[in-house]
Amino acid sequence: MVIFCENQQPPQKGREGYSLVVNTPEFLSYVKKHNKQSRRAAIVFAILLPFLGAFGGAIIGDGSAAGIVVGVVLGFAGIAILWFMTEKDKKKKQALPEVVDGTITNISYFGSGGGIGEGGDAEKKYATAKLTLLDSAGREHIAEIKCRNEIHDYYKIGETVRYHARFNFPEKFDKSRDNYSVCALCLYKEAVYGDRCPKCNAPLLI
Repeated sequence: MVIFCENQQPPQKGREGYSLVVNTPEFLSYVKKHNKQSRRAAIVFAILLPFLGAFGGAIIGDGSAAGIVVGVVLGFAGIAILWFMTEKDKKKKQALPEVVDGTITNISYFGSGGGIGEGGDAEKKYATAKLTLLDSAGREHIAEIKCRNEIHDYYKIGETVRYHARFNFPEKFDKSRDNYSVCALCLYKEAVYGDRCPKCNAPLLI
């Protein structure tokens, strides 16, 4: 969950350049742990889907066998959709280089979060931020990150970023104008003076 920090500090100077933390063994161990937890959560959810479908079908169908069967079928259909979306995301990431340096030329949002200004509940709903990056050779790259609405104003068109495909995070080059940091792994918002994320304890890219 992404949460606003209560004691946010004013922007700090001297926070330009890309962090060297990303190549340390400690940070890479957190990346591996984070990716493993994400896969585990997806597997557990997929296993539960048919049972949840059967339970829902039993309730809707007043305990009839037909209702249970329909619920189970819908549960397995959900697994197929989940697998399809996972593979689609994997192919998108594989299409990108491991590291991309570029300038943000466009930002758009989609998904259940509804985006800014569309009445979405920023405290509860998620969305996907799609960033278009233009590298020095004039090539466009599309990076998509799932996030809460609170950090939709973190990235701005014209900013230079380095996209890390290993953990699906665009790191800003110039962080000196920000009064908070965003955890590259769990997207938790933290005051810039911290060096670790208070939610997942991973080192911050500051």
